[in-house]
Amino acid sequence: MTSVGVFYDGNYFNHVSTYYKYSHARRARLSIAGLHRFVRSQIVGPASEEAEGKPVRAHAAHPLSRRSPREESDALRRCQIVDAHYFRGRLAALEAAAKDSLLNERLFEDVLMKEGVITHSLPLVRRRDQSLAEKGLDVWFALEAYELTLLKRYDVIVLVACDRDYLPLVRKLNALGTAVMILGWDFTHTDEMGVERQTVTSIDLLAEAAYPLAMHEIIEAASPDDPVINGLFVEDGNRSREGSRPSVPASDGDEPALEEPTPDPRTDPDRGPALTGTIQTLKEGYGFITTEASFKNLFFSWADLLEVPFDALQVGDRVGYFLGTNFKGECATGVHKL
Repeated sequence: MTSVGVFYDGNYFNHVSTYYKYSHARRARLSIAGLHRFVRSQIVGPASEEAEGKPVRAHAAHPLSRRSPREESDALRRCQIVDAHYFRGRLAALEAAAKDSLLNERLFEDVLMKEGVITHSLPLVRRRDQSLAEKGLDVWFALEAYELTLLKRYDVIVLVACDRDYLPLVRKLNALGTAVMILGWDFTHTDEMGVERQTVTSIDLLAEAAYPLAMHEIIEAASPDDPVINGLFVEDGNRSREGSRPSVPASDGDEPALEEPTPDPRTDPDRGPALTGTIQTLKEGYGFITTEASFKNLFFSWADLLEVPFDALQVGDRVGYFLGTNFKGECATGVHKL
């Protein structure tokens, strides 16, 4: 039995997932279940070939030459994820409600619970420039990963992280004889201010790991029909389980299940009739609407959309919206195409 522990830097994972959803050609978020299947397949297969000669514990899985399908299946059964932990900064309830993000947070928590992932949250703090930041989360991440490795003696520990701050943790884990797998991505993205930035995994972090996996390279090099790589992403049929509104299940009895009422995008009893405007800019999961009344530019994000996927929007589209507020001032909510 090869025991595996997986530890997520939640902010980093969400950042990568958002990149694949809104900036990459796949237009899909990362799947937690698919990522776990990928990790197990790498430990018993390709990644272990790279790790030969490195400090892997004696009874950790190693690849078999000319492995048959039955041997492959047996090897996977003997490699199990026994612990998974997700660390993230979290908005206060009232602020999350104001940004209409409570539902999306709860849906993602349902996904994590379904996959047996334990969540660890600390409140996000506001800097002087009013931007949000995580404080102390990386320290908690490192302490929890090290303590659980001491107690449970993982054969392999997987870190979904990119920051060089985790380098002391990796060295301590190596000293315990536990093989470390790093899942890292390098890509270019655009931030909320429209500035192009790079996300890069620390070279020092990768150099210390027994299994250093450049995920962006693995994904791009895979064949289009590779089931393991395609499984890293949420399929259309599974989107409700991975972060969008779930459908109502059919009833087991004679009475049909009740359907959720569809909101009318043109009016709202609390906010009145919708205003109209034109989409001026679209970025990575967010954009700006030029209002027809005052020609102001209002911010909106994918979470503010009503009955329309973000991918269906184009610059120049006429949209309806309701006037809302966030920590920076006025914004558009309930955005829908006209």
